[in-house]
Amino acid sequence: MEGSKVYVNDEVHGWLKATLLRVNAETRQAEVELEADEVFGIAGGEFRSVDMTHPDLTALNDGHGGGGKTTGAAAAVGLPLQNLQLAALGVEDLSSLDFLHAPALLFTVRARHLAQQPYTWSGSIIISVNPYEVLEDLYSDQRKTAYALAKTTSELPPHVYAISATAYHGLGGKTGRNQSILVSGESGGGKTEVCKQLMAHLAAIASADGDGKEDNSIVTKVLESSPLLESFGNAQTVRNDNSSRFGKFTQLQFHQQAGRKPLLVGSKCDTYLLEGSRVVHHSNGERTYHVFYQLLAAPEEVKAMVGLSGKTVKDFRYMVCDHGGSKTSEIEGESDSVRFQATAHALSLIGLEAEEQEQLWGVLAGILHLGQIQFRGEEGTSGDEEARIKEASGDESGCGALAQAAALLLGDGEEAAALCKALCCRTVKTRTESYAVPMTPAQAADARDALAKGLYQRLFDWLVVRINASTCQGESEGRDSSAVTSTLGLLDIFGFESFAVNRYEQVSFASLRIFLAFICVLLVLRQ
Repeated sequence: MEGSKVYVNDEVHGWLKATLLRVNAETRQAEVELEADEVFGIAGGEFRSVDMTHPDLTALNDGHGGGGKTTGAAAAVGLPLQNLQLAALGVEDLSSLDFLHAPALLFTVRARHLAQQPYTWSGSIIISVNPYEVLEDLYSDQRKTAYALAKTTSELPPHVYAISATAYHGLGGKTGRNQSILVSGESGGGKTEVCKQLMAHLAAIASADGDGKEDNSIVTKVLESSPLLESFGNAQTVRNDNSSRFGKFTQLQFHQQAGRKPLLVGSKCDTYLLEGSRVVHHSNGERTYHVFYQLLAAPEEVKAMVGLSGKTVKDFRYMVCDHGGSKTSEIEGESDSVRFQATAHALSLIGLEAEEQEQLWGVLAGILHLGQIQFRGEEGTSGDEEARIKEASGDESGCGALAQAAALLLGDGEEAAALCKALCCRTVKTRTESYAVPMTPAQAADARDALAKGLYQRLFDWLVVRINASTCQGESEGRDSSAVTSTLGLLDIFGFESFAVNRYEQVSFASLRIFLAFICVLLVLRQ
């Protein structure tokens, strides 16, 4: 149908607006003229030939690109039809589009993104596109107040605060009930920042009461627990400088008295699927967990307590891997040294005394020293190759890294022999006895890395327990679980990603099922 307003696929912009001029049924080629678009920077007037057999177009026409199998006028045209008479930024709610297909969705979301409008409604769901920059006034106090006081969020532009305000208001009143918020998306999509903004908004709404008796210390602990977990569970990836490498479910706890609004009185955090392999290896252009860099950027007096005096990132194998390590020294505009101070403050806030913090730094340093242990092969009594600790050049005492790791992890450098045996031999138990079987150097290296990953996992789990002990009603000393009248669950699931080399830990069946549930809800809302 000549003159039809359509979308055409574009390698740079994804989809662009165009006017259909003619279609050659034999060659399956369409001639179009691009339309002017100020948002995309398209002057218009350019003539193009479109291959109608392109996979993006055939998928749409076969019903695999969203919106079902193409029928009617759209089928006659062969190209996805535009939604006409829309503003330059499209619509604020995707479910209001007449033609709901992938090109229309992507074109609208990208146009809003380029206009610094990162949020778009899709029914009752907010779609967020990471702007990768700080947008002025996007999270201002005025916005927080406006969405908190709005009778219906539909009267305001799409924003993540609309989700938090709706969930909060659903807690109160005679018909109130527990609420849940799901944050899902690909790695680098901005889920971590969105979760922080949701929690900050909920805390702002639920912490102020008329009599001024709210427990602000709990609110502060709840808010500070999120960046604390980021230090231990987030890392730089090729897509995101502060990517969460674990899944997190935070249960915000509220108490409501008759005639008053629900007040935030505590929180409980459950974590899962921490990416253990990142402790011992990360890809080029990435980093291991933030806290290791923070510790190596800590004041010298702190580093001296855990055997890191004068040490830098370049001195440890787990930090540089086989590609020299990352040159990044700032995350989101803050240096590792500044972030160390923030982490230490947050640890103090949840109740970790100086001695406990020193022990925590010691375990982290012990993991780094553990990675410095190397192995060599030596013929054993059986004639097979057996692993031995490889002495470093210039190490007069031999096995210096082993002694350091033993001192930090086992509390006594004299335990080095026990650690050496554990790394170089595996224990086989029978019904009546147990005996040690020597391992090869490769097997010993795997055992060393497995120990490092296991130690970090347990340290992370211990930290979560300590955070919950400080913030959770019923687990905090002197706090009563009966004070909780309602809860709001905030689920931040693992981001989806695909790299040149993909590992098992990237695969989360639970996350994929949750994402499938999200898609099903979206389709039901559309129907």
